[in-house]
Amino acid sequence: MKVSEVALARDYGEAGEENKAICICFQGVDQVFGSYALTKEKIMAKGKLTFEDIDVSVNVPAGTRVIEVSEKVGAGIIYGCREGDCGTCLMKVEEGMENLSEPSALEDKVLQENMAGKDMRLACQAQIIGEGETIVKPA
Repeated sequence: MKVSEVALARDYGEAGEENKAICICFQGVDQVFGSYALTKEKIMAKGKLTFEDIDVSVNVPAGTRVIEVSEKVGAGIIYGCREGDCGTCLMKVEEGMENLSEPSALEDKVLQENMAGKDMRLACQAQIIGEGETIVKPA
């Protein structure tokens, strides 16, 4: 099925509080058998990212690259190209590998060239995707 329409719907619950949801309509569906609503909390999913080297934890939106946060909080993960080519931003994932995006073919190649272990990722490529805690430190 193809999505034919995505709309933001609003309704008002008890005590007049506004509830927001995303309504997704599928092309070719004659009847609506149910709906899938994403609450504001689900839309704005956040994961906890902890930099072990400086003992700082930050809640970040899903899709955020580790290097972006590292740079802002002053963690010790250094970088060169920010494109996954150089391997400079190699980091060790102490916990929460399941909360990171899967490595791309390019990242896998760079990790192999740098003889990185299974607990290593490139901070410029790894994105937070889960709501759990991810703990990282410079390699």
